[in-house]
Amino acid sequence: MKNIKNEGVRRLATHRASSRSVDGTTTKDQGFGTMDVLIAVLILGIMSAISVTALGTMLTTAHKGSCESDGATLATAISEWNAQTNNQPLSLLVQLTTQVTATNGAIVGPLLQNLPGTGNGYQFGLVQSPNPNTLLIEAPVTAAWTTTPVNNGTLATGEPWTGPSLCAGVA
Repeated sequence: MKNIKNEGVRRLATHRASSRSVDGTTTKDQGFGTMDVLIAVLILGIMSAISVTALGTMLTTAHKGSCESDGATLATAISEWNAQTNNQPLSLLVQLTTQVTATNGAIVGPLLQNLPGTGNGYQFGLVQSPNPNTLLIEAPVTAAWTTTPVNNGTLATGEPWTGPSLCAGVA
């Protein structure tokens, strides 16, 4: 008698966990277990950690590339200004974006449509000593600028722009 009772309970449990498909066969319904969900969450967490790390690396690379490009653009524009004006001092970097009549009578510019943006760990400035129209860079940025660098700032810690290698400190 005991076997019949256990068999009935087993059949009832199987019946409740089964359903009939369209073709009349019986299939067993199963959901996701706790371990299945735990493994899926663990995999998603690992993928998120990898993505965040990769994003940080890509941002640093982008900031360095932006610094290198901005420095080259400004240096080229200043060289062109110096060639056309016989090294007439620039009072502001923004003069590179407008048309100016130089002291030698030459109409110069605009040499740039817009000033390259500074930020993301670097700044450019323009000083007139020791040489006129010296483009300086500070990377990484400190609080040493006495005025806004793009508007004729002066530097205590910057150095003359000599090329992209100066952007190595940009993060």
